[in-house]
Amino acid sequence: MTEGEKNYIQFVGDLIKNKRKSWRYSQSELGDILGISHAQIGYFEKGKSVPSILQIYKLKKELNITDLEMSDLFKDITYYGKVLKKKRLSSRT
Repeated sequence: MTEGEKNYIQFVGDLIKNKRKSWRYSQSELGDILGISHAQIGYFEKGKSVPSILQIYKLKKELNITDLEMSDLFKDITYYGKVLKKKRLSSRT
């Protein structure tokens, strides 16, 4: 994983954590709202995992993530998704 990919994943985690705390949700409460475990929320926040597109939309609604924040997030998802796909394809040859 490149440094840019690590930075992106951490950006996503920091955004979720900051928004969750500003709304005063615990990881368990937010996990219940999204239908996932509190541990998964922790993985997102620590940069060990990234939410799916559906989870991102749920997060946007629940945490009042702005359109600008979403735009930046999806630009990065598209870019890193292409980079990761290229890496997977090139590793098969």
